[in-house]
Amino acid sequence: MRFLFIILLSLFSYEASRAQDSVRQETPPNMRCDNPTTIEKAKELVTKYKSEGYEIYRGGFFFLNHNEMLPFFIDMTPSCSYGIIVVGQPDLDFLEVGLGHDAFGKDEVRDRIRKRRDKEFSTMFTYVPPFSGRFLLSITEKVRGKKNFCTAIYVMRKFRGTTSTTD
Repeated sequence: MRFLFIILLSLFSYEASRAQDSVRQETPPNMRCDNPTTIEKAKELVTKYKSEGYEIYRGGFFFLNHNEMLPFFIDMTPSCSYGIIVVGQPDLDFLEVGLGHDAFGKDEVRDRIRKRRDKEFSTMFTYVPPFSGRFLLSITEKVRGKKNFCTAIYVMRKFRGTTSTTD
């Protein structure tokens, strides 16, 4: 009886592990982008930050749905300066980027881009958090005629007051 229980438990664990791997493969954290203009602009901005001593902390290309907010959580510490890069679709109507923490009660940094007014489809800014914690980067993009599309989101990091780039 004990032997049968061990076999059933092993079989169940194996199937659960396979199911988990399958879900991971179906929903990757980032994707390939099909828009060469978005890709080139993202490369340009990442290269600019790298030339200033930043390294990629998190990021890639992500699917966004028209007019739906994408939450992006970032663990931050005051010992680092962070460069935030968001590159939307070149034909976007509106891009809104917010950065906040529960302690603030609202987003502390926010950028709103309107394509017609600003003639831009990307934003970048630096941020040094006042304390360590998990911050929320929220991205909302409106693109007329598209339900979903790729957007580049990169968080660059540079340690302040030290030459080390390891945690």
